[in-house]
Amino acid sequence: MDEIFKDLKDFCLVPNKIELEKSEIDYLKIILSSTKIILKLHITTKIKEFPEKLETLKKLQSLLGLFNYVRQFVKNLSK
Repeated sequence: MDEIFKDLKDFCLVPNKIELEKSEIDYLKIILSSTKIILKLHITTKIKEFPEKLETLKKLQSLLGLFNYVRQFVKNLSK
C-alpha cells in the first residue's frame, strides 16, 4: 500500500480522496460495476415521468437529448 500511495503522490493525487477496492463506481450519472453498467435512478425516473404529449419544441428537444444520452444503455432503442 505504501508503494501505491507513493505512486499516487508522484501523480499529484491526494490519497484521502481516493477510494480503493470498491465493487461499484458512481460516475457521470451511471453506476459502473465489474459486470454491468446501470443508469442512475433519477435518469430512468425522468424517462418514465416524461409527458406523453409534447406541447413545445423545447420539451421535444429535451426528450431527444435524454434519448441520445441513454441510447448506449438501452438495447433496440430505435425500434
